[in-house]
Amino acid sequence: MSPELLLHKFGYIAVFIGTFLEGETILVMAGFFAQRGYLQLAGVIAVAAAGAYVGHVFWFWLGRTKGVQLLDRFPK
Repeated sequence: MSPELLLHKFGYIAVFIGTFLEGETILVMAGFFAQRGYLQLAGVIAVAAAGAYVGHVFWFWLGRTKGVQLLDRFPK
């Protein structure tokens, strides 16, 4: 499925997951959907901020706890 279809079908959940994993691309499309009236701009901003924050904390935690193991497993 394309990101546009995911946004249209799942709305704010797609914004959260999209900003958790990737970020900017889904956020631009979510802004377009908000401008067209499919989503509320305040909701998009709140959900995107939450998804980005949770994503950054998760990736930091993953690197902090498993980073050395991954570097040992895949050396240069």
